[in-house]
Amino acid sequence: MTDTPTEREGEGAWARLHRRKVVQWGLAYSAVAWTLLQVIEYLGETYGWPPAIRQILTPALALGCVPVVVLAWYHGDRGAQRVSRPEFAILAFLAFAVGGILWLYASRLDESAWEVGTGEPETRQSVQADAASIAVLPFVDMSPGKDQEYFSDGLSEELLNLLARVPQLRVTSRTSAFSFKGQNADIRTVARKLNVAHVLEGSVRKSGNRVRITAQLIDARRDVHVWSETYDRTLDDVFAVQDEIAAAVAGQLQVTLLGGSVPTAKRTDPEAYTLYLQGKERVDSGSAEGRTGGIALLQHSLAIAPDYAPAWTQLGRAYAMQAYLGEVPLQSGAALARGAIEKALLVDPQYAPAHARLAGIELDYDWNFTSARQRLQTALALAPRDDTVLRESMDFLSITGRSDEAEKVARWMLARDPLNLDALSELAKTLHASGKYADAERVYRQVLSERPAASMYHYVIGETRLLRGDLAGALEEYEKEPVLPVRQLGLAFAYSGLGRKREADAVLGQLEKEHPDFSIAIAEVYAYRADPDAAFRWLARGFEEHDPGMPQMRGDPMLVPLRADPRWNQVLDRIGLSDEQVAALTLEVELH
Repeated sequence: MTDTPTEREGEGAWARLHRRKVVQWGLAYSAVAWTLLQVIEYLGETYGWPPAIRQILTPALALGCVPVVVLAWYHGDRGAQRVSRPEFAILAFLAFAVGGILWLYASRLDESAWEVGTGEPETRQSVQADAASIAVLPFVDMSPGKDQEYFSDGLSEELLNLLARVPQLRVTSRTSAFSFKGQNADIRTVARKLNVAHVLEGSVRKSGNRVRITAQLIDARRDVHVWSETYDRTLDDVFAVQDEIAAAVAGQLQVTLLGGSVPTAKRTDPEAYTLYLQGKERVDSGSAEGRTGGIALLQHSLAIAPDYAPAWTQLGRAYAMQAYLGEVPLQSGAALARGAIEKALLVDPQYAPAHARLAGIELDYDWNFTSARQRLQTALALAPRDDTVLRESMDFLSITGRSDEAEKVARWMLARDPLNLDALSELAKTLHASGKYADAERVYRQVLSERPAASMYHYVIGETRLLRGDLAGALEEYEKEPVLPVRQLGLAFAYSGLGRKREADAVLGQLEKEHPDFSIAIAEVYAYRADPDAAFRWLARGFEEHDPGMPQMRGDPMLVPLRADPRWNQVLDRIGLSDEQVAALTLEVELH
C-alpha cells in the first residue's frame, strides 16, 4: 500500500478534504492558535506587554493557517501524515523567526522613549513600578441623589495630596488618575498605564451630615486586595478619615516615614469644606460661568472659615484665570489674585502651593523675578514633587531663557506620571519655545484630546502651523478657539498671512478697541506683519500697563522678527530680562 494520496471517483470536495485530514489539521491548528492568543493576552496583562504584540501575533497566526492546510493536503491520506526533516526544519525556523521578531519588537517598545515626533526615538528616564508607587482613583459617588460627586472627587484628591507628601512614596497626579473616571477600567490595565504597583479606590455615600467612606488598596501586580475599610462618620470626622486612610496605606506599603508619621489633612469647618469643594469643582469646569460661580462659593466658604489656606489659594487662582482670559480687567484681577494668595500665606506660611502661586503672580504681573525665584526655591524645599510647584518652576525656567531645563523637568514628571496632562502641556510649551513646532503640535493635540473644551489649545496649535507656513491649517485651528478675543487674535494672524488685508485690519482694529490690554499679543501681530514701529509701540504700552505676557517675550517665537532691532534689548533690560539679568536668576530643581 502506497503512502501517496489517491483521488476517488465521485468523491465530493468536503469528503476529499476530510479524507486528506485538512479539516482535522485546520481545527487542531485553530484550537492551538486560540489557546496561544489567550496565553499571550494573560501574560501581556500581567507583565505590561504592549498591545502591538497581540495585534501582530493575531494576523501572523491567521497567515500560519495557510502552510498548515497545504501540508495537510500534501501529506494527509489514510493517516500518513509524516512531515519530512527538511519541512520540519523550515517550520521550526519560521517559528523561531516570528518569536524572535516579536521579542525584539516588545523589548524595543519597552525601552523606547515616548516620542514627540522628531522621527527618532528619544530616551526618557525609566521609573519602575516599585512597591512604593500608587494611584488614587476618583472615589465613586454612591449617594442616593448621585449629586455628591464634588465631595467624592474632593476626598480622592485630598487623599492623593496627603500621600504625595510622603517622601518615599511615588503618587500619580490628579490628572492622570482622574483620566480613568467613569471608565470602569480593569485595575491591572490602569496600573500598567500609570506605571504603579498599587491602586487605591473606594466609594462615598453622603446623606445630610452623615458619610460612609469605603476604601480598598489593591496590589495590581497580583490583583489582590491588600487592605480595605469602611468608615461611618459625620462630616466633622472626614479629615480624621483621610488621615486614617493615608496612614493605613503608608503602613501597608511599608514606606519610610520622615519624622515617623504620615502628613495629616488640614482641618476646617465641615460646611466651609463642602463649599470649598463645590467652588473648586466649578472653577475647574473650564467655563467663564463656572469660574464666576466657583468664586462665589469660595468666598462663602472663607466667610465661614477664613483660616483655610487651600480655599484662599483656589480663590487667587480663579481671579488670576479671569484676568488672564480677559474676563475681568487685567490689573484689578491680578490685584485680587495677589491679595487672596497673600492671605493664604498669612494663615499658613508653610503651604507650598500658595508660595508657588504667588511666585506666578510676581512673574506675570509684578516682574519681580528675584522675589519669584526665592518663593519658588522655598516652595521646592517644602514640596519638591508638588505639581503646582513644578509647573510654576517650569514657567520661571522658560521665562529666564532655560527652556531646555524646563523640558527636562516636564519629561521627568512624565516618566513618573505618564498621563499627567499638566506636565504634557508644559512640555508642549517648552517645545514650542524651542522652535520644535511639529513636536509641540502633537503634544498639544494629545492634551486637547483629553480636554476638548479647554481654551487656548486651538490657538497655540494654530500658531505652530502658522510658524511652519501652513496658513490654511492655522486659520482652521484659530476658528475653533472657544475664547472670542483669543480667536480674534488668531484670525488677525491668519488673515494677514493669507493676504486678506481688509479682514485682518478689521479684526485687529476690533481687538485694539475692545482689548487694548492685550498689548504684547497685538505687538506680535504687527511683528508678523513686518511693522516693527507699531510692534514696539504696543510693547511700550505693554510695559506701562504691566501686560502679563511681557515676561514671555524672550522665548516668544512670534517676536523673532524684532530681535535684530536695537530696541529689543532695551525692552528686555527695562523688564529685567536682559542676558546679564537672567544670568543671576538660577533656580535649583532637584529631580529625585
